[in-house]
Amino acid sequence: MNRGLGLPIAVAAVLWLGVASAAADYPVSAPTLVTSDATPTAGAPITLTVSGWCLSATVVFTTDGVTLGSATTDAAGTASITINAPTSAGAFDVTASSSGSCVASASVSMSVVTPGPGLPRTGSGSTISGLLLGAAAVGSGAALIGLAGLRRRRVVAS
Repeated sequence: MNRGLGLPIAVAAVLWLGVASAAADYPVSAPTLVTSDATPTAGAPITLTVSGWCLSATVVFTTDGVTLGSATTDAAGTASITINAPTSAGAFDVTASSSGSCVASASVSMSVVTPGPGLPRTGSGSTISGLLLGAAAVGSGAALIGLAGLRRRRVVAS
């Protein structure tokens, strides 16, 4: 009678262990990939973060088939890397993926912008011309005051 229970118990144990180990290979929740800035300036640092991945999975980040880097997920199934945004403006799709015992992928789009030329130049960048113009105005004002004083003395003396 003991032999009759031994086989079903062994089969149940193998099935239970197989299900438990297989469950660990699936993502914790729906895998996601987010970026710290959806419209980064060209060449600026940005952080890419995955969550909902399998535990201790190696996640590879790519754009247009070029590998940007990789990271290993922590106990919560998250990982992050910091990269520099592409140096040319335009729309880019970044994909995070893992393979092996943890097959998962997610992607995010970002629009890289280049900084504008800034404010237009108005006037001179030199302060010397402004100082000379100010000195000329003060000198002209002093000369006019001096002439006005001479004129008054002539009128009073007559």
